[in-house]
Amino acid sequence: MGTSLIDLRGQGFWARDPLVESLLALLVVELEPEVAAHPWLDPVLDWWTVQAIGGFGGCIAPDLDRQLNAPDRVELVAEAARRIPSRIASDEVVTVDDPRFSARAGRLWESGAWNRPQSLGPWLRRVADTFVELLDGDLHAPIRWALFVYEDHTAFLDAPSGTDAVG
Repeated sequence: MGTSLIDLRGQGFWARDPLVESLLALLVVELEPEVAAHPWLDPVLDWWTVQAIGGFGGCIAPDLDRQLNAPDRVELVAEAARRIPSRIASDEVVTVDDPRFSARAGRLWESGAWNRPQSLGPWLRRVADTFVELLDGDLHAPIRWALFVYEDHTAFLDAPSGTDAVG
């Protein structure tokens, strides 16, 4: 199982691919109703859907710097991301099979043979919370420090000495 980087403006974290796929899929579900009012979202949601269903082991690319290139875009996505943790049951497996996500995935992946994002709730909630911290500017984790969000903890792999290396 690979890991992929979620980063914005030089800050970021690494997480297991199924968690990143599930997070992106849930963002698509949360943001789909906003597309009419914010047309810029449509290609962003297409991009995130492909990243969520493509099975790109170890190289999922949310591409936040390109997709969220203005403060109002970051805030809209952060608002949606804040709703995700409370919708995840504490100990269940989360499978993203919402019709809004499925319709977009089916349109983009015409063969119909695409992965349904799935991960454990507690782990996904941890990644979603860290994602919100990133968007809010509260995650102080330069990419070079390699912050990994694991299933039950976070850890810097290459932080300067004296940095709190485990969370």
